[in-house]
Amino acid sequence: MLRFLDIKGREVFFSNRKIGFLEDIIVDCKNKKIALYVINPTNEKGFYYARINDVTFEEDNIVLNNKCYKVNNIKNKWLQKYLLSRILGVNVMDDNSKDYGSLADVIFDEKTGNIRALVISLGIFDDLVNGRRVILLDNEDILNSKEIIVKNTSLEIINEISIV
Repeated sequence: MLRFLDIKGREVFFSNRKIGFLEDIIVDCKNKKIALYVINPTNEKGFYYARINDVTFEEDNIVLNNKCYKVNNIKNKWLQKYLLSRILGVNVMDDNSKDYGSLADVIFDEKTGNIRALVISLGIFDDLVNGRRVILLDNEDILNSKEIIVKNTSLEIINEISIV
């Protein structure tokens, strides 16, 4: 299992050559999965998209097993709203509109891309004093780019989770 903020900015290699850094992730909200990795190339303009199956994580590096897709920029507004960096900070609430905080990170399976849990922040002070909350995703939970609705039975408070 990986947290997005733990891998963001890691160097990406293809054929033993550094090609760039992990910039972002595109989320398939309907299926609660990571759809694509977005790579910012080192010496080129634009971005690369890499599929989940084409990426392996080795220590502090990310290795591409196959070529990735090159695009000049992320102009597609539909696609932009599913960038994880844009979803971070959206409100997380239950189906009775009780506010749990804002999305701070996601925990996902690096082999399948399935998002397993959401890391929730109540603000820096509450995070330091009480810890962040981790919500294990359930089939009934609703994940989208404007709000996240969860069942309150899947909420756990985790004090050991790092803030950065």
